[in-house]
Amino acid sequence: MAPSVLLPYIYGLDLSKNEFGDAQQFPIPIQEMCNLRWLELNRTNINRLPEFIGHLQSLETLSLAHNDLPEVPLCLNDLTSLRSLTLRDNHVSNPQISARLFDIPDLSILDLSRNNLHAFPKDIENAKGLIVLNLSSNHIEQIPNHVFVSLFELVHLNLSDNKIDTLPAQMRRLTSLQVLILNNNPLVHAQLRQLSSMHSLETLHLSNTKRTLNNVPAILEQLPNLSDLDLSANDLPAVPDVVYKLKALKRLNLNDNQITELTAQSG
Repeated sequence: MAPSVLLPYIYGLDLSKNEFGDAQQFPIPIQEMCNLRWLELNRTNINRLPEFIGHLQSLETLSLAHNDLPEVPLCLNDLTSLRSLTLRDNHVSNPQISARLFDIPDLSILDLSRNNLHAFPKDIENAKGLIVLNLSSNHIEQIPNHVFVSLFELVHLNLSDNKIDTLPAQMRRLTSLQVLILNNNPLVHAQLRQLSSMHSLETLHLSNTKRTLNNVPAILEQLPNLSDLDLSANDLPAVPDVVYKLKALKRLNLNDNQITELTAQSG
């Protein structure tokens, strides 16, 4: 049987850690894989995708991590079945993200971490089915208040390693959120009152976010499912009182503070 006969029957393909570079070096037979569901091209040194990638109408998962892409390839806008897109560790900047990407109806997982974003991607609020959003390790300074009005299905949000100093009020709409990672942001103006409505929250990471005994929110007590709390690398001389009230807590990280003793809450 000729290899080309088998191509339409392939559902998954991993070509990671191969050397492709530009589109001319790309394996052309991929365009014949009409039933391809997932494709991994991590660490292939690609700086451009061939247009035929947009013809893979069955593709649901695409991973392009650790490459040299300067933009989100426009051909991805045509992948109408796409559910998961990973562009971690590339060179993508805000002007190089088409708003059409967020019109893909089933897009639920988006990883744009370790890129060159200075703001939230324009029109990302149109991706109303997003469940997982990772924008960590960029240069984002502000979050527009309207962004989270429509993203109420989010379960996992990672904004760590940015330059964010406050959180928008509309974050209170994220009532389905289970994981919130805010490590390494200068949240000096954030009182985190929005957390009070996140009753599904299980994991909250606030490492190196300028937390003191005065701004660790007492409303954490209202989160019945909070089991993982990271307050490391802050300015805490003691364990915040609210920590003793977290009945579901299983993991607590307090390293790199100024704590000298653990004193149980009295009363």
